[in-house]
Amino acid sequence: MNPSTSSSYMFPHENPGSGVNIAIWMCFITAGLTVVSKVLTKLPEARALVKYENYHLDDAMCLCAILLATVYTILVSQQVNAGLGQQYGDAKLRGLRKYDALGFASQLFYVLTVAVAKGTGVLFALRLRPSRTYRLGLQTLMYTIIAWTL
Repeated sequence: MNPSTSSSYMFPHENPGSGVNIAIWMCFITAGLTVVSKVLTKLPEARALVKYENYHLDDAMCLCAILLATVYTILVSQQVNAGLGQQYGDAKLRGLRKYDALGFASQLFYVLTVAVAKGTGVLFALRLRPSRTYRLGLQTLMYTIIAWTL
């Protein structure tokens, strides 16, 4: 059968959904390993008890960001399963509703994930005790991030 006449045959560039799925999972795994390494470096020696004073607000926000990223990654994967990357003519109405709902939820979690991750970076920079000028700049940046999120 000639692939150019077959309606079920698709070139890879016509359905990039699987590529999106692979890329988002690779980014998630990289981010997860980064967060785990940042948090685990604060663990004391193996024989000592875990001291919670070693952890700060930026560590908690970092863990929160990776949890939000987990939800976001799963939502995008579900959106790929619901038809992301496929042509609309092939989709059914029920599938489009699921696709749209997953798209809305994934965009919401994307904004929350990015906002918490940016806030984590600013809080970490503030913990380094910058000079007054840099501190004011970082506070302004934090307010800008909050305004962007809203």
